[in-house]
Amino acid sequence: VEFLALAEHVDVNTIVQPAFAAIRSLSVDSEARVLFRNAGLGNQIVHAMQCLSLEREIQRDGCAILSNLAVDFEKKQVSPVDQDIFECVLQAIRNHSTDPSVVESASFSLKNFTYDDDNLSTLSRIPTVNQILSRVQNDSCCCQEAMVVVERVQIRQAEDRSMEEQALEGLRCHIQLKQGDPKLVLDIVDVMDMHSWSQQILLTCLQELSQLISSVQEYKDLLRADDTALKRIRGHVAAFGSDVEILNAANSVLSLAYDSKEGGRCMNVVTP
Repeated sequence: VEFLALAEHVDVNTIVQPAFAAIRSLSVDSEARVLFRNAGLGNQIVHAMQCLSLEREIQRDGCAILSNLAVDFEKKQVSPVDQDIFECVLQAIRNHSTDPSVVESASFSLKNFTYDDDNLSTLSRIPTVNQILSRVQNDSCCCQEAMVVVERVQIRQAEDRSMEEQALEGLRCHIQLKQGDPKLVLDIVDVMDMHSWSQQILLTCLQELSQLISSVQEYKDLLRADDTALKRIRGHVAAFGSDVEILNAANSVLSLAYDSKEGGRCMNVVTP
């Protein structure tokens, strides 16, 4: 009943709030948790939290529900969490950073999510995570759970920076060694695939591609002929579609590859 009410009145606080309270109580039960997951409840919770982002009780209970759905307490396992769920919980912290009950519930959820290594990587790579967590860290509402999350994120980001440095150095060496080999441009696209989480690696790959195909016709011809590679480039760029520097670099690569007005129109796919 609560699920149906939520689905039909997702933006009505007087309906969503009691529904959230009931679902929060039920979601600690293992059988109910499975039913809720199978019904796609997580998406409904996120949608309702987005619609009622300024309602304190909704944000507090929503974060708790999302945590309960992700964690199997009996098996001590955490399910993969989509980025939109992380962003929803972070938004709850941003909007209610002075409310201890919301900050504690959201931080507890993030702490639970990040027991899973892939979830920790997802959270650490969200562009706004440092800004939001640093605000909580320096606020009187900061709790122990928030401090744990901050520490985990900082450690993972340091690891990511080390991985980026190694990958970029490897890319530069590979480009020097493979100069003149037409397949070099496809190797660079492969590097994008392997490090799709890294904005810096994507930008560097796009800049290197632009330089190569603007100077060597054979490179341009090979990239132009490979529709799959061009689609992969667009896909990676879409993940960072709000970054102007990446969009400009992508536009340079793809307009050079197509080398025509028609190709230029095709590039509108990656404009903001």
